[in-house]
Amino acid sequence: MPDPGSPGFEGPEKKIEIEFRLATGYQEGLFAVSDETWQKLLDFAKVTIIGKEETKLCKMYVLSESSLFVYKKKLVIKTCGTTTLLDMIPPLLQLVASERNDMNADLPECLSLETEYMSYSRKNYLYPDRQPHRGKFPNEVRILEELFPGGGGYVLGPINGDHWNFFLADYTFKEHELTNPGDQTLEVIMTDLDPEKMAIFFNEDGTKTEDEVTTKSGIDKIIPGSVISAKVFDPCGYSMNGLCGDADYYWTIHVTPETHCSFVSFETSLPCEDYSDMISRVLHVFGPKKAVITLFADDHSEAGTIPREVKGMRVLHRTKYDFDRPYRLRMVHLEGQEVAKE
Repeated sequence: MPDPGSPGFEGPEKKIEIEFRLATGYQEGLFAVSDETWQKLLDFAKVTIIGKEETKLCKMYVLSESSLFVYKKKLVIKTCGTTTLLDMIPPLLQLVASERNDMNADLPECLSLETEYMSYSRKNYLYPDRQPHRGKFPNEVRILEELFPGGGGYVLGPINGDHWNFFLADYTFKEHELTNPGDQTLEVIMTDLDPEKMAIFFNEDGTKTEDEVTTKSGIDKIIPGSVISAKVFDPCGYSMNGLCGDADYYWTIHVTPETHCSFVSFETSLPCEDYSDMISRVLHVFGPKKAVITLFADDHSEAGTIPREVKGMRVLHRTKYDFDRPYRLRMVHLEGQEVAKE
């Protein structure tokens, strides 16, 4: 295990979500892209596919650093560590283009997909000096503005504490705003985890199985009845992807258990009128001393809001932002009550 005085693993993920619309109409959309082509694209971000599950509606990939979810007209990718996620965007736009190029040469037809909505988000880094673009959000925004003109960058929360960086570019046609299905994303970012609860995620002897860790940790009970694909890492660490509901809503968890850099992220697109029970289950499984909860949703979403109180935690601050287009973003920063007394 690394010296606690030295930098640890960068748990906080960078995430890109892009929704496309068909320009000329290849109905298979992103499902036409082979695993080999996805890996070719992921090479730009310096990550590798290590697991896959698929349904009729979604292909989900466990990556060497986090996750990729592919729907016919939607893509969600999260990468942690020192990965170079923004470097993947230009070849991705080539992949979905309406003209032939090196990235889409192996496809049966050009996908002819146009960006309808795009977001990039991440929590503040633990070790920003080790990140691409010097770990500075304004540098990332400049790159994204060139790729997605008209987009804007936002920061929620205290810049000298835990905060949320968010870039949004929305090209939705007015006539589609009322007909597009509702969309929502709940994220729970946890740090300073309970060492006893983290013990299950260490695998120095390489004997633990994915089913064992998923069950004994209680992760399988967070959203019961899901299709789950998981990976236990040696000597420590854990990643899982899950699909649930008739629309194959996704959820994903990534665990960095080392005491000096402990970090867990939970994310789901599952809509709930009240997320209180789900958030309580997540916090119970991992036992964080600090947590940041975000909920991003459009006006057509069935999602409720973040609970005003969470048992055993106190609210440090709340932040909300309502965009010009029909989106809302909420963030709550929580701290364990025992931490507040210290």
